Amino acid sequence: KTIKSYFTHKLTDAIVLFFVTMVATVALDLTYAIVIGVALSMIITINNLAKVHVNIEEETLIKDKDAAIVYSVGAYFFANGKELKNAIEKYGKTFDTYILSFRGVVSVDLSAESEFIEAVNYIKSLGSDFCFVGLNEYIFKDLEKIGFQKQVGAEHFYPNLEEYVKTITMSSAH
Repeated sequence: KTIKSYFTHKLTDAIVLFFVTMVATVALDLTYAIVIGVALSMIITINNLAKVHVNIEEETLIKDKDAAIVYSVGAYFFANGKELKNAIEKYGKTFDTYILSFRGVVSVDLSAESEFIEAVNYIKSLGSDFCFVGLNEYIFKDLEKIGFQKQVGAEHFYPNLEEYVKTITMSSAH
């Protein structure tokens, strides 16, 4: 039943793993097939975990501002740090404000920090404002150790989207 679902749901990674393990079982023996299957499974898992997904949505909670929330999900490190800037460039629309939500970011390799600076500088070059929301305390502290908040400005960090919206609403009311 499980193997059949690989094919009906077109689960490419599972199908490749199944066939490689099956061929190894026939060509070699069960012990080698298990080792090969486990090694390939680890490679596939690491490859999937190395992907960061960036999604941009227009924000409607902030009146009088054309804003976008840039959601990041996954782990940022040196190999995929450019995904943040690339997603903003590819979106094709410029907003007054970019809200960079890191709520779904589970890990940040400190080498990705320079890529975040590049994304912030790109946003500034568009004449847009930005803020970071939803950084978990571990990522915030790691970035703080290398002075990231000082480089981009501590005023651009909010614990969550609601705090940012409240701050913006209060400042536009005055």
